[in-house]
Amino acid sequence: MRDIVEELECPVCHEYMTPPISLCMSGHSICKTCRRQLKKCQMCTKKFTKYRNLALEKIVVKLKYPCKYEYLGCTGLFGLDCLASHQENCPRRAHRCPYVAEYGITCAWEGPEDAIRHHLKTSYHLVKWIVKS
Repeated sequence: MRDIVEELECPVCHEYMTPPISLCMSGHSICKTCRRQLKKCQMCTKKFTKYRNLALEKIVVKLKYPCKYEYLGCTGLFGLDCLASHQENCPRRAHRCPYVAEYGITCAWEGPEDAIRHHLKTSYHLVKWIVKS
């Protein structure tokens, strides 16, 4: 199933395609957002048709998709109607190191909310007193 869901990613933005799904003259599918921004297909440089990929549109609304925070441990699968809402509130969503905003520190760390405390304790030896156990 994972292989099928990966095929439903737009070849331009790599987000899951949602209806309407457009077609180019060679048959490549593209999401509605990218279609609005492009004049030619980025896969083959041919023009887009006025036709939609109706079969693919019917399939995408019936499948369940993994959260984009799967790499941070989210194991849920969601229909397209719930996916965006879940990802906005996912307990495993990526958070940046709070010291970047608070103290202007340069830090590339990102992780789930429940890992922030561990990150602060192990990464900032001089300021461990800020994070209470």
